[in-house]
Amino acid sequence: MEVTGLSVPVCREVMNELIKQFLLIEVESSEEESGTTTMETIVPAQQDGTAGSLLIEPVVVETVEGELVVKYPAKIDLQFDNYTVELVSAKSR
Repeated sequence: MEVTGLSVPVCREVMNELIKQFLLIEVESSEEESGTTTMETIVPAQQDGTAGSLLIEPVVVETVEGELVVKYPAKIDLQFDNYTVELVSAKSR
């Protein structure tokens, strides 16, 4: 996903909310014999009841000279109550 805007703080806020809403989306997971449908979030909780996790690869934007413009997500981003966001590097994939 890419967000473009006039300021880094606004773009960060938009990305944080976009990812948060993505985590809250519910999809049909199964249909029971009674005909009722079970709904589950895209990133469900673990079997032991702990929060589910989402892997995100950080993006670094630099100038032509190599100066850092922004890194997203930073440590202050993606602080959600019910989910753990794990950052992965492209090298580990």
